[in-house]
Amino acid sequence: EPVVEMHPSDLARLRLNSRGKSASIARHRSRPTPSPRDTMPTANFDRYGASGAGVTIAILDSGVDPVHPDLKASLVPGYNSYNNNTNTADVCGHGTAVAGTAAAATNNGIGVAGVAGKAKIMPIRIAFLDTATNSCYSYFSTVAAGLTWAADHGARVANVSFSGVAGSSAVQSAAQYMKNKGGLVFVSAGNAGRDEGYTPT
Repeated sequence: EPVVEMHPSDLARLRLNSRGKSASIARHRSRPTPSPRDTMPTANFDRYGASGAGVTIAILDSGVDPVHPDLKASLVPGYNSYNNNTNTADVCGHGTAVAGTAAAATNNGIGVAGVAGKAKIMPIRIAFLDTATNSCYSYFSTVAAGLTWAADHGARVANVSFSGVAGSSAVQSAAQYMKNKGGLVFVSAGNAGRDEGYTPT
């Protein structure tokens, strides 16, 4: 049984427009006003390692758009564990949105800024598009294979934006393999608005 990732209607707010910008976020270009509680000066932000420089983030998802203007310069070779090849093009759009949240280029005047804008992005396509339902799905086996590949190819962080994967022994084993190599694995807690009972290990 496949793990349901998302339906395109659930992703409407994150869908990318034809220029590769987030349709909803691109309209909000104002800068946040620092609060008195902001104790770390912006000029020192990179000094504390928050930029992601020197870190490779594996995005295990539906692939990543290889020509996206905010992402293409940060992409490193990836893997398609669903088809067992190197075609990591995005089949659903979700992986590109997740990659942008993690590491879209910063201070370039286009799109959005990622949390770690200087990190490298390793696209790992674990999903397939079911044209009958127009939804993306993945299997525990493709998630586990993707995590193992990422760990063996230098990823320090892996993000799996699929709910339900934390309960898979195959995924847990692959996550432990990555942890043993000094990496961190993050999985989705889902969109149900409840505590799923996941415990960090």
